[in-house]
Amino acid sequence: MADKILKIRIQQKYDTVANWRNSSLVLLLGEIALDETNGIKIGDGEHTWNYLPYITDELASQLESSVLLLDNKINDVQENLDSNLQAAFIILDEKIDNTHEDINATIETSYVTLDNKIDSVNREMGANLQSGYTALNNKIDNLQFDVTDIQNQVDQINTDIDYVIHSEIPTTSLVNPSDPNEFVVIDCGTASSDSKD
Repeated sequence: MADKILKIRIQQKYDTVANWRNSSLVLLLGEIALDETNGIKIGDGEHTWNYLPYITDELASQLESSVLLLDNKINDVQENLDSNLQAAFIILDEKIDNTHEDINATIETSYVTLDNKIDSVNREMGANLQSGYTALNNKIDNLQFDVTDIQNQVDQINTDIDYVIHSEIPTTSLVNPSDPNEFVVIDCGTASSDSKD
């Protein structure tokens, strides 16, 4: 991680010894304060100036070591965070890629399934349509056969009529059994009724 350089000036808390002795201010943990004799005290977050020790050379050395140790720990934590964050991004990218692949595969499968269903419906509709055409053609053929048969019968009847009309049929008299005085004369397909003389 890149270091940031801030161009600032920091002024620590500063006052006279007398004022510090009368102060009820509790210095924050790690907060640095000075008096006019250049005495330095560091807050612990619990005590006022009067109850905090001055920083001696030995204490300053210990403090410097503690600060250095703290900096090292912070750097280690930062490196671990960076490493974990980088690993998390890699895992996230892999999961996103896998998800995209799964989605694409599912979409592709859905398209194939849809195409198969459309083809199946088209085949079924084509088969039904063909069956319908075949049945319709059979009915038309049957109707044509019936019409031809009827036409043949009509032709035969017309032939019979023509034969009866144009044939020389002798006149025949038939006596009515219920009335011997009445007879029927049949002549060329026509009938008339007369009484005997």
